[in-house]
Amino acid sequence: MAPSPAPPSLLQQTCTNLRQTLARSVAGIPAEQLCCDYRNMVGEGIPFRRLGFDSLGSFLGTIPEICSIRRLPSGGMLVAQPGQGDRQNTRITNYKQARNFLKPKKPIRRPNQQSTNWIPPQQGKLFPSGPPSLTGWQRAVPGNLHTCNTGTAGRGAQQQRDIPRKPLREPKLRREGSQTQLRREGSQTHPRREGSDTQSRSGGIQTQTKRSQAVDAKQQGKNYRSELQSYFSTKNLGTANYKIATLGSKGKERFMATVFVEQNQYKTYPETYPTQLEAEEALANLVLTKLGITGGKEETGAKETKDLLQYAQRVVALLGERFNGVWSHQIENEYLEKFGEKLPGNWIEKMEEVNQIRIESPIPDSVRFIIFPISKDFFSNLPPTISFPEDDIWEVFVTIVRSTRNISLRIIGSAYSEMFDNLISDMDLHYFDKSCEAAVPEPVVGKLYAAQVSSDWHRVKIVSVTMETCSCLFIDHGDEDTILKEDLRELSPKFLLVPPQVMMVEVAGLQEYQHSEAIVNQLNQRLLGKSLAAKVENRSKFGKRLTPETSELPRLIFFDTSMEEEDVNINQKLIELIVSEGSETRLPKPGGEEIKVTLSFIMASGDIYVRKEAEAKIRSPEAPEGDLAMLKEDTSSERKAIKCRLDGVPPKGHTWSPSATEALRDLVPEEQVVTLRVVREEDGCPYVELNLPHSNDGSINFDLSTEFDIFPLAPCEMIKNDTNNNKEELKPIKEESERDVTENNPNSGSFDHFSLKTLLSPQIPPKGSYFDLTVTFAVSPDSFVIQPHNQGHTFSAMLADMENFYSSAAGEELSHVPIELDVAKERYFAGQLAGGVWHRVEVSNFIPCGDSSQAIVRYVDQGSSAMLPVSDLRPLHGQFRNLPCQAVAAGLAGLGPAGGQREWTPEDNYWFNHRVAGKMFVGRVMEHSSNHIMVELVDTSHPTEDHYIHKQLIMDGRAEARK
Repeated sequence: MAPSPAPPSLLQQTCTNLRQTLARSVAGIPAEQLCCDYRNMVGEGIPFRRLGFDSLGSFLGTIPEICSIRRLPSGGMLVAQPGQGDRQNTRITNYKQARNFLKPKKPIRRPNQQSTNWIPPQQGKLFPSGPPSLTGWQRAVPGNLHTCNTGTAGRGAQQQRDIPRKPLREPKLRREGSQTQLRREGSQTHPRREGSDTQSRSGGIQTQTKRSQAVDAKQQGKNYRSELQSYFSTKNLGTANYKIATLGSKGKERFMATVFVEQNQYKTYPETYPTQLEAEEALANLVLTKLGITGGKEETGAKETKDLLQYAQRVVALLGERFNGVWSHQIENEYLEKFGEKLPGNWIEKMEEVNQIRIESPIPDSVRFIIFPISKDFFSNLPPTISFPEDDIWEVFVTIVRSTRNISLRIIGSAYSEMFDNLISDMDLHYFDKSCEAAVPEPVVGKLYAAQVSSDWHRVKIVSVTMETCSCLFIDHGDEDTILKEDLRELSPKFLLVPPQVMMVEVAGLQEYQHSEAIVNQLNQRLLGKSLAAKVENRSKFGKRLTPETSELPRLIFFDTSMEEEDVNINQKLIELIVSEGSETRLPKPGGEEIKVTLSFIMASGDIYVRKEAEAKIRSPEAPEGDLAMLKEDTSSERKAIKCRLDGVPPKGHTWSPSATEALRDLVPEEQVVTLRVVREEDGCPYVELNLPHSNDGSINFDLSTEFDIFPLAPCEMIKNDTNNNKEELKPIKEESERDVTENNPNSGSFDHFSLKTLLSPQIPPKGSYFDLTVTFAVSPDSFVIQPHNQGHTFSAMLADMENFYSSAAGEELSHVPIELDVAKERYFAGQLAGGVWHRVEVSNFIPCGDSSQAIVRYVDQGSSAMLPVSDLRPLHGQFRNLPCQAVAAGLAGLGPAGGQREWTPEDNYWFNHRVAGKMFVGRVMEHSSNHIMVELVDTSHPTEDHYIHKQLIMDGRAEARK
């Protein structure tokens, strides 16, 4: 079904906001940074789904008068204001800016040794009682999937509503504080084998392109162009005229050559060469060879195989199933004998880098090695994993920030950057003529392909496939995007030799804040799209590369060394801010200073939640944009509410009530600032005294405690010796007839069905009250079932009693009591839920069928329905009829399906069910009727942040606010 047209005002407002956001950058910004800037300015994400578009890119492409977008050679989608004046110059400027952004520069310098000696706190040691609230910082709205602050750099990842991310990889070992001393640069190197290449093994693997035959000729003192010209002179053909084609961008040009010999055309295509001279030499050698006049016969000795892909496959075939190992010199002899060519001097090192062999050196300092195959299948081990620098100080470029445990980055430096640049350039050259490459008829999930994004080519892994599109993971950048099938091509085997350039790391010392939106927002600003120095805290736990047996990720300490004399330790700065902000989520110790607070929530049990009144902070005008000390918005909704209890309220022997909630709210409105003093602490919960400012009339506690009429008298059996007003729960007073039955014969199964009372309706909390609940059953945001916790202990005790009763001999006797198939006479019974636990059920209808009669039942305390055999039902004893039904029908207040639709989509219902079913929340009653309530659901499971479900639906574009 096509989406309904969006209201003109929404499109107009969105365009206005986009124009204001883009005005801050002249050259343009990456698409993901645009999303973050838009969200920070407006307070919500770009509403492209509410406007009827499946992706951000498709929406931006329809408003060229507002912005221009460009897919960049390294995959980025750059968004800028439309050009003014010469559009060609604007495109060139944007292109250069993008290349500068996507081609990270080497950090200015290595961090000082005293800076790298810093050790982050161990996980869980910063705040032993749990992480403090970080909501004092600027908070971004929830994103389409896991976190709103997910940032990308270099390749503009569209927002991915339909692409579920896999769970973040978690370390299996307990993180220990790094005690590794700083290793000096170059202090540890691997001994080199004789005859090996002088290039460092940790430098990575460059894309293997055929070296020109002109280089070989030069080494042998030959000049094929001169020989070809001599042939032209002999044949009176004049001068050999070479036509040169130039490909690639400035600084990365590649050349192809073409020449005509006696009406026949010869060309080097598809091979390219770094210089025009080498292209001409290679073409001349090709012509001489095809004409049969090459001087190749003069060459002596076996030819050396230059192509890594070719000799690696041959060696793997030679090794076969000899998993016990073969001496290296034996492999070289077998290779020469079978193929008539010799292996290059560094073949062992190169094949190790592409993960095809492993070696052992039984003789120390020997050039002889035992070679072991990794697998018989050459391509099963490709692409290889990237090799790590030997040092523990890395140069990195951050591409994506998802959480503190999921940072995607590329290692940079001369060897790594050249590897990446060569990969991008070679793919652009290889797929230059797209029509010559066969399309992929049916992509295979999990397989690697080449994907064209705009005019650029990238390596992608297929995640999922639809009719016309594929969800792809860009293995050299780390993000996912949707690609048309027609833009996929088979990936040339030579590009499988290059390791995926992106790797995942953690932020040392901040792993426990992986769900913090505030922290991720800070990391986006300080890391995303920047070249940084980083110390690998746990470098000693890794070898040359990650292996399947590796149980944890590299933990990095990031340094900004762009300033001449100062190293900015980003991890340390964030931890310092956490410590300073942590005081805002804790109340003073008993007897400590008085503080000013506002009363945010009053729970149905009497628990109260307060928020500290933050002192005004003024940003220094000299503070740079994006400074780590970003100040919070001074709104109570961004500060964490702190749970506490009123000391001495209610009076001893009394319980809390809805009237008490109303009385307290009348004394302390939501915006009223009061002073708070902690009197005592019990079971980790502070008991406090509240006072109105500038009042001499006594505390609020005293005023409430004298109002005995608002606090019901507790039953004698429930009166306790302490004043823990929040855990008091009323056990219903049994009727005399029921008490007689249970006291005289508690296990008796004989009673009069018609003398039993019906079950009471659910107790619905009053409007505006807060209460703890569990969502037991969810269909859609408009229809779900909640179970309040205000009678949680009583309910649990009843379930235990039911289990004991119906498992006893008296309960077994009830299985022989005949059940009349008439809901008019009796509709409440005991039935078993999955797992054999007994629950109360209400029969809506009987389906007679002799001994196989069925009953359609609803579990009155959970809300779900089922069909049970009548033989599985038992009469519901009177002692289990006192507690009201616990299941309450509910819906989310103040919102409806996005786009003005009347019904929720199956995808939205699935998301909602997965998000709330079986989970605990704090609920606030917004509206209620006799058997249905409209609520707000607040997820307080995270130790530092509150998540409102209706806001997540709206920010995800699944819903819109309605009155």
